[in-house]
Amino acid sequence: MGYKDKEVQRQANKEYYETHKTQRLAQRRAWYKKNSAKVCKRQQAYYQENVNHYRDYVTQRNLARRIRVLTHYSGGVPKCACCGETILDFLTIDHINLDGAKHRREISSKSERAAGQKTYVWLEKNGYPEGFQVLCYNCNCGSFKHKGICPHKL
Repeated sequence: MGYKDKEVQRQANKEYYETHKTQRLAQRRAWYKKNSAKVCKRQQAYYQENVNHYRDYVTQRNLARRIRVLTHYSGGVPKCACCGETILDFLTIDHINLDGAKHRREISSKSERAAGQKTYVWLEKNGYPEGFQVLCYNCNCGSFKHKGICPHKL
């Protein structure tokens, strides 16, 4: 029999959960361990039925993250710090101190390299640290070849 007052019921459920938290977590772990193959099979089937939805979701999530990072390091509208290019497809994150390879090795595992989305995730998780700027791909490559000086500035 339930409570007539929803708020009283909600509070009672919360108190029950808090007092039996470790027991409930242990039950969940035991159930999952026993049924993990069935759960994995169900998840894989669901994924296969909805693969286009997942791909669209991941694409949109990654684009939104990339725009947030580029916007932060541009100080507003994403643009190249050198030439002012604003087309998103051309913009990249540049390591100001020319230590990009070293930084990617530090934040990656041996089996996976940290580039693209992994770098954007790292920048967000670490509170947008200093030492990065937005450059277009031409300025980024040009400044690397000329030891940190973009060909526009030569």
